[in-house]
Amino acid sequence: AGFILGRDGMLAGHLCPLTADDDAIARALIARALDAIDGPLFIDFADDKIAVRSFLETRGFAAVRPFTRMLYGSSTRFDDAARTFAVIGPEFG
Repeated sequence: AGFILGRDGMLAGHLCPLTADDDAIARALIARALDAIDGPLFIDFADDKIAVRSFLETRGFAAVRPFTRMLYGSSTRFDDAARTFAVIGPEFG
């Protein structure tokens, strides 16, 4: 489960997926991307990554809608939950 975090509007680019070894690396990667991307942006962000979500909120992001990630035909995740900060949304297939 997570949230779609948005900045500056409903029509926007997408910053995902994002995996990192820890919060500090995730914040650094996001900061670098935000410095390079101008305009509205969405991030499908994991709800358990509270520290990095707070960082995004200081950069103008807010929860736009909830997002639940589901698996079809398997109960085993295909990613590493500890390292996954953001996924790509369902609109990308």
